[in-house]
Amino acid sequence: MNQETATIAELVLEQTLFGISMGQLGRYGLVVIMLTMGMHLRLTDFKLLFNRPVSVITGLAGQMLFLPLVAFSLIWLLKPELHIAVGAIVLACCPGAATSNYFSYLVRGDVALSVTLTAISGMLVVITLPLLVNLGFMVFTDSSSDIRLPVLETMLQILQLLILPVAIGMLLRYKLPETIADPLQRLSSSLSFALMMIVVVLSFAGLWGHFGELIISCGLLAFLTNVITMAAGYGSGVLMKLPLKQRRTLCVEVGIQNFLLAMVIALTVLKNPDYAIFPVMYLLMMYVSVFTFIGWCRLRPLSSEDS
Repeated sequence: MNQETATIAELVLEQTLFGISMGQLGRYGLVVIMLTMGMHLRLTDFKLLFNRPVSVITGLAGQMLFLPLVAFSLIWLLKPELHIAVGAIVLACCPGAATSNYFSYLVRGDVALSVTLTAISGMLVVITLPLLVNLGFMVFTDSSSDIRLPVLETMLQILQLLILPVAIGMLLRYKLPETIADPLQRLSSSLSFALMMIVVVLSFAGLWGHFGELIISCGLLAFLTNVITMAAGYGSGVLMKLPLKQRRTLCVEVGIQNFLLAMVIALTVLKNPDYAIFPVMYLLMMYVSVFTFIGWCRLRPLSSEDS
């Protein structure tokens, strides 16, 4: 790791809001986002796995298997610096960003499918993330680097950050009267969006003026990972002969990753800001491609046969 790269990474970590560090902001934002998601979930959402198993299984295969495979293959092909490879491995194993549900709505996709995929992948990631990340570390790092993700600690962190807030959100929605639950849901939605944007803005602020170096070091890897996975999500829907709305949702769900979870893992579990560089660059590429896709979808209205 050269000194210049270390300095860039430290700029991300040093960003604070009222004395709260980036790592803690990421944790708080993730908890509020997952709590909000839980308040939007219903038990009936999980029935989609049985009602439309092909679309759900296709999406989960893209998120949990194909995405890491693409990232690992590109790391092998492009051979980035170690800290970039580690960041890419972590991000590739963090599927199911809650923002994908909103993007699925914007592309006029199948929002119910999006919510179901995000919920199920959020549960599966408790097991898959530490196992796949450590597999990637074994393949792409040498024994002298000693980079490992503590499995039990990571599982407990994910339970606290993803599963528990979703469960609490679902319980609140079920137990509270609508006169309280509805305003609370709107408040948590606004708060989660605000926290996410604060983390995004602070991340970019810390890296302002260094995008040239970042594009050189990891821009191609981030761009290819995002575009290939989005294309694969859409293509898998075509291959399985799914309706256009579901193909659009699969494109979003497979290509959009949980940036906040990757940041939290890098900063609070692996405790190395260098590993947060790639997730930040991926976020930039992701927004460029997803908003391009949104524009393309808005110009192509759905017909009755596409629903």
